[in-house]
Amino acid sequence: MSAREDILARVRAGRATPGREDTAPFDTSGVLPIGAVRTAPSLTELFLAKLKHCHATHARIGTLGELPAHVAALLREQGLPLSLVLAPEPALAGLGWRDASLAVTSDLAPTKPGTVVSCAAFAVAETGSIVLTTAGPSRPAHNLLAELHIVAIAESQIVATPEDAWRAVTKSGIARGVVFVTGPSRTGDIEMTLELGAHGAVGLHVVLVERGIVNA
Repeated sequence: MSAREDILARVRAGRATPGREDTAPFDTSGVLPIGAVRTAPSLTELFLAKLKHCHATHARIGTLGELPAHVAALLREQGLPLSLVLAPEPALAGLGWRDASLAVTSDLAPTKPGTVVSCAAFAVAETGSIVLTTAGPSRPAHNLLAELHIVAIAESQIVATPEDAWRAVTKSGIARGVVFVTGPSRTGDIEMTLELGAHGAVGLHVVLVERGIVNA
């Protein structure tokens, strides 16, 4: 028996304690076997599969210039106001937001959650996470204070594991804060009912840019 199987066996045994109703077996459907990430044919496809497992949505665009039109279409589809908070990323600032009939501000007001568009430093294929740091214009606060967080990231910024992401983030110096965001914010602490938006965005939408680099 491997170490992983031994741990899972002890978890199952601990849950089936006398005097209480037993619950469903531990769900291992989202747990990747050892080595699966390194041998995956495509980190991009693995990342997208994990995103879906984490209840996040995604889209793919050719270049960053297509982002405003995509965001406008998404907001119309969801019946949301055509207004957003834009992270102060140079790559985002120069895009045609007004041409897409979007009202843009940089004021991230905690009392007025809405749509926030930012970048991410990296994405992690193994977990479906995006990586935000306090070292760049796209900050963890953009996720914490958003109702809908739209994140643009280049496919070239997808790394295999959280360890790879950490090494990449710290290569040029350790940021004061590094946050791994895995899907929309959610909790089951309240009467074992899943609640979204407990400590972050209710919705997470990742836009993968096929060509070019998205700086964060």
